[in-house]
Amino acid sequence: MKKLLTILSSMLFFGASLIAQTTVISATVIDTDGITWANGSWNITFNPNPAYPNISSYFIGGVPLSPSVMMQSGFLDNSGMFNATIYNSTFVTPGGSGWTLNICPNSTAPCGVYKFSSAGSTMDLSSVLTSIIPPPRFRPLSGAYGYDDIEATIQLLPGSQYWNVNLNEQRCYTGLSWGNCSPSSGSGITQLTGDVTAGPGTGSQVTTLKTVNSSIGACGDSTNVAQITLNAKGLATSCTAVPISFPASTGITQLHSDGTAGPGSGDQAFTLATVNSSSGTCGDSTHVCQVTTNAKGLTTSQSAVSIVGSSIAPNPNTPSFSWTAIGGSGLLDPNSNDGAGQVTITSSNATGGVLFTITYGGTYTHKLFCTITSSIISGSGYAPLELTAASTTSFGVAAPTGVTTPTGWVQYLCHQ
Repeated sequence: MKKLLTILSSMLFFGASLIAQTTVISATVIDTDGITWANGSWNITFNPNPAYPNISSYFIGGVPLSPSVMMQSGFLDNSGMFNATIYNSTFVTPGGSGWTLNICPNSTAPCGVYKFSSAGSTMDLSSVLTSIIPPPRFRPLSGAYGYDDIEATIQLLPGSQYWNVNLNEQRCYTGLSWGNCSPSSGSGITQLTGDVTAGPGTGSQVTTLKTVNSSIGACGDSTNVAQITLNAKGLATSCTAVPISFPASTGITQLHSDGTAGPGSGDQAFTLATVNSSSGTCGDSTHVCQVTTNAKGLTTSQSAVSIVGSSIAPNPNTPSFSWTAIGGSGLLDPNSNDGAGQVTITSSNATGGVLFTITYGGTYTHKLFCTITSSIISGSGYAPLELTAASTTSFGVAAPTGVTTPTGWVQYLCHQ
């Protein structure tokens, strides 16, 4: 009995020791297309160190390696998950061994391969498998299958087809898009009841809304409001015409201050407040009306103010005018000192032109303006001369070229 207990104790010790020297690997397999490899398959095999190729020479904890551990296989579940228990490579002797994991999609595309050495009690291979496994790509032919249309891209032609394992249907390519090769018509709805009725029957059927409104027809007009009753489904079940009633108007009942009106309602007379203390006519031909206004722009008073003009002094000096024949002598002044006149030039009193002299003497400050024209030069006209107080201006009228004894006239007009 004691010997049996010793044997059992030894077996339990070695069993616990072996468990401590294994690694549980697991993964959720998702490729770089973001597609889960549901219902795919996997297998894993032990890889000996090339320097020690004989499998029988490997031990773990002094125990030969088990073939059932060195070579395993299985299927991914509907979520693309799997797990397996393998030897921890760090405890296998001789060292340098590892594992080869093959992950295959539920597709006619190739598998993914990952070689590694195990370590620790657990290893999650999800991320590393996503980075190394190739997303499925296959030629869509009869017998081909895969997870998604994106995978059927090799030599894609109109009429290409494959079996979609996720949709559980045969997919066909039209040249523009993928679709179900033979969509099922299904049994469909054969009858509608309740708020809408249709059928019984198949195919196209006429639908009829259930009658819920007890007051059919027009409801509401220019003097009546339509009062509508709705049910819980938002359908109008009745409509009643309700006369429109306007509430009594409160409005403004009285105005005061700058203007008054009321008290009362309706139409009221409005009167501006009296602010002008001197109403009536103001201003005439000899008076200016002077008004006073308040801040609101209203006239509060008015008064007549006499018009006072500025004194305009008469001209204390009369300008003098003289004519001198160029090359001759004598005073020609038909209208002396009247500010206007005309003198006739003949061969007896001119020998080449006329010099017109205006003298404006005295201290008078107003300016004198004179305009001179002459027939000696046909069509001649001269700009007005401007004279200030105590000034003298001479203006010569030349004879036409080659004329030594011109005839004609010179006219002047001066004004203040």
